[in-house]
This record gives sequence, structure tokens and C-alpha cells, in this order.
Amino acid sequence: MDKKVIGKSTKIIVFSFLCILLFLSYFIFQQNNLEIDGDDFIIEGIVFILGVNILLNTLDLRMNFISFGIFMICFSYLNDFFDEVKLIKIPDKFHIVQDVIFKGVFQALGLIIITYGVSKAIKEREKFLDELKGVAFKDFLTNLPNRRGMKEKLASFIEEASKNSRRLGVLFIDLDEFKIINDTFGHSIGDKLLKKVSARLRHVIRGNDMVARLGGDEFVVVLHDIENYNELDCIANRIIGSFKRAFILNGIHIHISCSIGISVFPDNGGDLDMLFKNADIAMYRAKENGKNNYEIYNDSMNHLSVRRLEVAEGLRKGLERKEFYLMYQPKVNMSTGEITGLEALLRWNHPKLGLLYPEDFIQIAEETGIIKEIDEYVLRLVSTQIKAWIDDDFKPVNIAVNISPQLFNEKTFIKRVDNIFKKTNVDPSFISIEITETTAMENKDYALNILKQLKEYNIQIHLDDFGTGYSSLCYLKVFPVDVLKIDKLFIDGIVKDKKDESIIKSLIKMAKSLDIKVISEGVETMQQFRFLQENQCDEYQGYLFSRPLPMEEIEKKLGFDRKVSNPLGRALKLKGENRMLYRKFGPTEEMVSILSLGCMRLPTIDEEPKNIDEEKAIEMIRYSVDNGVNYVDTAYPYHGGMSEYLVGKALGDGYRERVYLATKLPSWLIESRGDMDKYLNEQLERLRTEYIDFYLVHTLNQRYWKNLRENGLFEFLDSILKDGRVKYVGFSFHDEVELFKEIVDAYDWTFCQIQYNFIDEDYQAGKEGLKYAAEAGLGIVIMEPLRGGRLASRVPGEIMDVWNSGEIKRTPVQWALRYLWNYGEISTVLSGMSTLEQVKENINYADEGLSSSLKEEEKELIFKVSQMYKEKIKVNCTVCKYCLPCPVGVAIPSAFELYNDAMMFGSIEDEKERYNMLIKEEARASKCVGCGECEEACPQNIPIREKLRDVVEAFGE
Repeated sequence: MDKKVIGKSTKIIVFSFLCILLFLSYFIFQQNNLEIDGDDFIIEGIVFILGVNILLNTLDLRMNFISFGIFMICFSYLNDFFDEVKLIKIPDKFHIVQDVIFKGVFQALGLIIITYGVSKAIKEREKFLDELKGVAFKDFLTNLPNRRGMKEKLASFIEEASKNSRRLGVLFIDLDEFKIINDTFGHSIGDKLLKKVSARLRHVIRGNDMVARLGGDEFVVVLHDIENYNELDCIANRIIGSFKRAFILNGIHIHISCSIGISVFPDNGGDLDMLFKNADIAMYRAKENGKNNYEIYNDSMNHLSVRRLEVAEGLRKGLERKEFYLMYQPKVNMSTGEITGLEALLRWNHPKLGLLYPEDFIQIAEETGIIKEIDEYVLRLVSTQIKAWIDDDFKPVNIAVNISPQLFNEKTFIKRVDNIFKKTNVDPSFISIEITETTAMENKDYALNILKQLKEYNIQIHLDDFGTGYSSLCYLKVFPVDVLKIDKLFIDGIVKDKKDESIIKSLIKMAKSLDIKVISEGVETMQQFRFLQENQCDEYQGYLFSRPLPMEEIEKKLGFDRKVSNPLGRALKLKGENRMLYRKFGPTEEMVSILSLGCMRLPTIDEEPKNIDEEKAIEMIRYSVDNGVNYVDTAYPYHGGMSEYLVGKALGDGYRERVYLATKLPSWLIESRGDMDKYLNEQLERLRTEYIDFYLVHTLNQRYWKNLRENGLFEFLDSILKDGRVKYVGFSFHDEVELFKEIVDAYDWTFCQIQYNFIDEDYQAGKEGLKYAAEAGLGIVIMEPLRGGRLASRVPGEIMDVWNSGEIKRTPVQWALRYLWNYGEISTVLSGMSTLEQVKENINYADEGLSSSLKEEEKELIFKVSQMYKEKIKVNCTVCKYCLPCPVGVAIPSAFELYNDAMMFGSIEDEKERYNMLIKEEARASKCVGCGECEEACPQNIPIREKLRDVVEAFGE
């Protein structure tokens, strides 16, 4: 603030002095009987004093014109004072001149100048207010509107859009890993980068749109007059694409990406606050999906926001209740196949949300600060485990523990670590500390000091995620690093991206020259394994060898299967623990069990589909997995939507890591592109998993296929493969074979699922479709191998006679499964088993499932039975129950089942009696009103209304 021209005390002194002088003068004049007009003298004196006081204040305010005008008026009054007391003798002839000049001209000019000064002051004030408003509503660094300015403009935009029934788009843009830029290059470079970003954003948006900076590394773009969501996609992609070019600052090439969250007025909110909130939620979703992408808000994201809050509130209680536990992923020597160590991976068995993975809660734990306590908890668990091995005379393997930046940078870090080792009485040399490259580079001198202290405990130091940050390679010479871990980001690029391959080769070569061991993480395919092996990578970890396993499974591997010369040595038999056989799944390197478990006919209570008998169902699923089944299939609508919940629960306690999980997008519910993400996200929640191994577009037919394509199916499939929510995509099919071929050719599918058994060779995709898919290189999953159980239960006597006439005696189930497993093209046969007994029975047959193993006479026997069935079965119903619930309550599958039995066994009267006894009157076929909803839902394309009339004709009303 400028220093005042005249101080306050000075003004008071001047004011006091003039007042005293005025009244003292008046008193003296009165005592000496001077001829003055007393009242006029006092009034003019007071006006003069006030004028002087105002003059002093205007001088302070730099109001020069007003000051000069007041001075002229004060001078005029001072002249009156002198004239009144006769201090100056002016001849009478000049009095008129004195009156004109000092009273008229000076006062008039003074008033004119004051008026001009006031006008000028008002204009300056308005200018000042405009400048002040500019400061208040603009960002000082980028000169963009700031948060307040953007909100003010957005409010008017919303009002305008509302009047004109138009859409607005709000894009929240957050720079990915901006903190690394500041920490590495300094804040001056960071500020310059923000200016460059703002300029680039202004360049890529449309002319009538607005870009603002909220603060930090957050920007907002407001899009006017949005016609449809394709415009949002286009502009968001344009913004993300603009970041692909490096930002050049002081000769430094800086690459940075951004994540964008989008909300739309009025679809996602009718007011400013709601639009901001939803765009923010969508932006965090984009971050969670791997960054460098965008997400458009949908209602399911709000659920995720609520879930985040629930996770945050439960973290501390989770620690207190010991809800966290560890899984372990082996590290394997690339040359010998020996397990050289483990990485401890944290899981949270949340009492309400089920199984949570680190990506579900670690970021939240970091934001709340509880991550430090979690890190210590993990270190204690690992130390306790190593001590237990030593006490049991078992030679421990090294276990790596991930340490967060928050704990690593804590001043008491070494003291905390030391306390844990002392309390658990463990040898620290069996422990490795993993820190990320970014953590090490945040404060290099501090990091170096801490790492040296850790080495004094003989702890191994692993540098994780190497190559993803901005570190200088020269620090590797200084830091006491034992192991360099190559990030999965580069491993995924093997075979696909020559740049990634070159980076990996360079990293391995550099590490070797520094005598640092190299571990590659996320190795999933044989192509990746061979590349790394050829380039002398020391060790690897990933799903190719093993998923993360509970300690009991790890101990089995360490004790009984320590050396595995072939990373795929488990492909045909899993450690001799079961009779299961495995086959390569299409174009992938995955090996799936030839028998897979379909969870659409789980055991229920009171035959109510939604009321799954949880205890029996979980026992059945886990028994399957324990005995070699590694492909578990469910779907959104199974058991009235409850199947996925049950499967998620059943795959807790480490079972999820032992299976390939398959589920399906509910095609018939899709009305927009956003619906696809909505249902997938909901399924991930239901299944308590971070990703789906095999995701199918469900029950494709002509109608659903057309609708899905129009709503962006292929874009959706590309996005979920990219963001990791799904590993492989395929489809299940229920229509004519020509459409099947069209769908196979339309996208780069990994697999397909078709209905096939010895009766359905010419039904739907049939044998022709099976061969076509095989030639396209797809994995093939078979559903309805027993036609809803009809080929296994209540087999007509004459058909049983044919089965029994074979040289080798087999049950109908064995014959049906053997028929399918005989096809080498088939990857796995999906059986919807309902009881534990059925599971045991089918698994017992699995070791017979070799391809091309049926003899010619056995094939002839199967063909004969198929012809007999085709003559007897009148309705191709598999009892899948997709047609339910019927709007008027008709028990469609039950009616068809009894009708088929009547035709098959020639016992119409017996089945009619069962029909009247088992199906209530209000649920019988005669109650059908012909609405046709069931036919739209039927995956078999059965003319249900026509067939129900046949049931009425056979059984009556």
C-alpha cells in the first residue's frame, strides 16, 4: 500500500489549530470592538476549515483535480477572511474586482474543477472495479477464466440452454502425473507447462466454447449447443490427441497426458453444482481406468462415488478387525523355472462390499493417510510368515513388500521398520522393499540416505515401475538398488510395439552393466516369455506362471513343485490333483479345463430362482475349482440377477485367482452406448472382481446385433480391452448360421459360445458354424451339452437300450460329453450343473475328454440316438427360463417339459395328470394371452405361443 501524503495525526493537529485560531481571532476581534460581522466570520471560518480538511484528504487519495478545486474555494474564503478583518487594505475601486475574481471566478472555477474531478474519479473507480473484477474472475497465470469466472458464465449458459432446449457439455480436465513434472523440473517449468496447456486447449476447442482453469492442473471446457454424444466423443478425443505432441519448454521435451470427465446439461444435472460434481466423478473414473482417456458420466458412477466414501470410512475399522489379508505371486527364474521369491499383494475382505483389490482402496488410503498403517500391517504379516517358516525348519524364500511414498518419506520410517523386525524377531534379509521410481526421485538425497540404512539390515531394494517416470539413469549408479522391475506397460507391448521392445532391451542391457537384476512383471503369454528369455531377463512374474495365490497354495508350490522347466508345464494336468484335462483357448495362451461350470441352474430353496441355496451353491462351485475346473461362467440375468452375486461370493478366499471368470453383457437391455459401461461396471461390483477374463455379448440374434452395432458396440469392446476391465471378448449366439458367420467376421473376437450337442448339429450355428469359428481361430465354448438336462434325465427305455448296446458301457451324460470332447476345435464344454453329485459325476468323466478318441462304431451309435430324440422331442426348449417371468404368470418351461415327456414316453394321460398336479390352474398354457414377450426373450427362437396351443390341445384347459 502507498504511504499516505499527510498522516492522520497531522490532519488532527491542523484541524485543531485552525479551530482554535478561528475562535481565538473572533474573541480578540470582539474584545477590541473591531467592525466585523460575527456570524459571517464564524460561518466562513468553519467552511474554510472544513475545506482545508477535505483538501488534505483528497491529497491523500491522489484526487488532484478535486484537491485543486477545493484549494481555489478555500483561497476564496481566506480572501474573505482577510477582507473582513481588514488585514489587507484594498482601495474601494478595486473591491469590485476583488469580489469578481476571488469570490466569483475562484469559486466558480473551483466548483467546475471539483465537478470534473468527481467525474474523473468515478471513471477511475469503474476502471479499478473492472480491473478488480478481472483479477477476481481470471486466472493470473494463464489469463483464462478462473473457477469463479467460469461458474458465473456457466450459469448464464445454462439459463440460455434451458430456454432454447439445448444441451451443454462440461469437461473436467486433469493432467496426469503433473506432480512429477513439478518435482522433477521445478515449479517454473510447471507454470510454463500450464500456460502451454491452456493455449493448446484454446486451439482445439470450437470458437464459441469456453475453457477455464480451476486451479492447479485442473481445467474445464464448456461446450455450447451439443447435438449428440458423438460431438462429446469427438472433442474429448481431439483434446486427448493434442497431448500426444510433446511440450517443449527450455529445450526440454515433456510428454504428459490428461484424463477427462464429462457431464451433460440437462441429462446429468439441471444446475451448475450437479454438473460439476458429476463431471468430477467421471474424471476420477477416467483416472481409475488407466488415465489418458475420458469418461461420460452415467448413474452407475455415482454409485462408485458412494462406494469410495464407504471404502474410506471402512479402512481403519478394516485394519482393526483384521479384514485385510495377503496373496502371494511367485517370481520365477527364466532359465530354470525355479521360484526365487514372492511378492505380497494385499486384499480386503470387506464385510459389505466383498473382495476388494488394491486399486479399489489404495488411492483412497493414500488420500486419507491411513496407507502408512496399512504398509506397516503388511510388513508385520510378511515378517510373521517368514518367522513361521524358520520356526518350522522350512527354508524361506524372499518376500517383497510394496512401500507407499507416504511411509517411505516419513521421518520415522526406519524406526518403524526396525520396531517390526524386533517384535517379530525375523531375519530382514528375507525381505525386499519395493518402492516406485517416482518415490525414489521425489527427494533424491533423502531417498539415498534411507536406502543406505535399509541395506544395513541386508534388505533387498527393488525399484518398481521402472521406465514410467522422469528419473535420470545416472542415479542408478548411486542408489543401492538390487532389482529393477520392468513395468507391465512395456511388457504388454512385446510383439505389438517395436518401441516397447527396444526400451526393454535397453533397460536389461543397462541393468546388466550395473550388476542389477531385472524382473519383468505382468508376463502373460509365451511370446512375451520367449522375448524376455532371449534378451537375458533374469526373472519374471505374471499369470503365465501363476496368479496370486493364498499361502497354503504357495507352500504347495514351494514344497512339491519348486522347479518347473516349462512355464506351461501345468497345461495338461494340474499337479496330479485331479482328473481334469486342459485345452488351449483359441488364439490366446490360456489353458482352460475341458469341463466348465455354468451358474444358471444353481441349487435353490423352494424352487424360487432368486432364492439360491447359498451353502450348497458355494460348496458346489468350490468343489469344482478344487478338482480342476478353471472356467466359471455366469450372466447378468441368471437366477433373477442373483447368480453373479453368488459367484462373486463363492470365488472369495482366494478362489478368484484360480479360475477364468466369464460373464455376459445383457444385449436386450442396451439402449445406448452408456448402458454397456453401466452394466459391465455393475457386473464387476456383483462379482467382486477387478476384471472379467472372458466377457461375452449375450444371446446375439438379428435384432440385438443390429441394435448393439448402432449403439457403438465395437467402440465399447475396444475400450474395455484397453482399460483392463476385460481380458478377452466373445459372444454367445442364438440365430441362423449365416448371421453367425457375419458376426464372426465383423470383429476381432477371441471366442464364441454356441449351443451344440448331438441333437443340435443342424440347429442355429450348428456344425457348420462350429467349423467356421474354428477356421477363424476362435476359442469355442459349448453351451447346453445336455440340452437343459433332457439328454441325461428320464431317458426313454428304447434309447437306453441303444446306449447300452455299445461295447463300452457309459451313462447318457458320458456319451453326450464324449461326443463334444471328441471335437478338437472345442475349447471347453459348459455344463449348468445343479447339484454336487452332478459336478462329481461330470468331473469323473473329464480324463476321457481327448479329441478324436471316439471310434466309428461309437459315432454311429450316437447318431442313431440323435435321430430317435429328434423324432420324439416336439419343443426345442432347454429350460433356460429366459422366457420368464411371463406377464400373466404362465409356467412356460414346465409346460413344455411335461409336454415333451408326454410325446417322448407316449404317456399323455400320465403326463396330463402330472401337469394338472404340478402346475397351478392360473399358470397353465391355456392362460397365455399371446403378448409375445416370451418369444422376444427366447434364445432358441421357439414359436412359444404356437407350442403352448399344442400343450393345451394335448392336456386340455
